[in-house]
Amino acid sequence: MKKTSVGIVLLTEIQSMGGLGAILQIRGEFNHEKMGTESWPGSCQITAHGRVKTPFSNHYDLQLELTREILEELGVLPILRKFELLVHKNDENEEVFTWGALIQKEEIDKLRLNAATGGLRLISREKLGAIMNLRDFDKEVGIRDRTITAMFPDEIEAVKKAFEAFAPQTAP
Repeated sequence: MKKTSVGIVLLTEIQSMGGLGAILQIRGEFNHEKMGTESWPGSCQITAHGRVKTPFSNHYDLQLELTREILEELGVLPILRKFELLVHKNDENEEVFTWGALIQKEEIDKLRLNAATGGLRLISREKLGAIMNLRDFDKEVGIRDRTITAMFPDEIEAVKKAFEAFAPQTAP
């Protein structure tokens, strides 16, 4: 059976950190759902992401699944502004829906990360080119160097699309 996933990239404006940034979730060492070690510990992923747990028939059902996933991973549903679908990937193995949204910086303080997370990382548009392909790293060892940001290619693309959607570059 084909796997379906939903996720979201949240962006916020923090001037002291360079302006608009994407909020990434760092994968922790321990996966409390599997009661075992987490794969690719120390790597980054979009703000919230997970498998669809119930069958869906329309975008409303998917948004309910996204809401469940956000609550599961972030503990609260932040007030979302400019919410839009960024990526819809559909192939023979999986179907992935990734949305993007802006939040006020004050919403970050309300987040309550679950036990499997390794924290949050804010990344600016200027640092997108430095994100490395997570597939180039060992799945068990993960990312030990905190100066390295590594993500799966489809999630890197989602973060890029979030910046394009919510902070389009203008020509001089």
